[in-house]
Amino acid sequence: MPSKPHAGELALLETCDTGHPLRDTERPRRAEDSGVLPLFRWHGRQVQGSVVPVERGMFNYVLRQPVGVVGAIVPWNFPLMFMSWKLGPLLAAGNTCS
Repeated sequence: MPSKPHAGELALLETCDTGHPLRDTERPRRAEDSGVLPLFRWHGRQVQGSVVPVERGMFNYVLRQPVGVVGAIVPWNFPLMFMSWKLGPLLAAGNTCS
């Protein structure tokens, strides 16, 4: 498993930003730390411009067509996790976010 040299800094920033206890933001099993990077990687692999295998008789094609600037609203509780849910697919598709 790769080391996380800035995990403590990120946990402290999240605690200051959201008011969650430090014990909730510094644990690697929490969604904040363990879910963000894998989610970005997953979305990056999904936008390939290729045919995706689906059930027989169906056709699913991934086409990268940026829309432009996307506005994303993120709730205050665990904003890093919710932000990754929105930024992952829109950045992978070539969009920007405001």
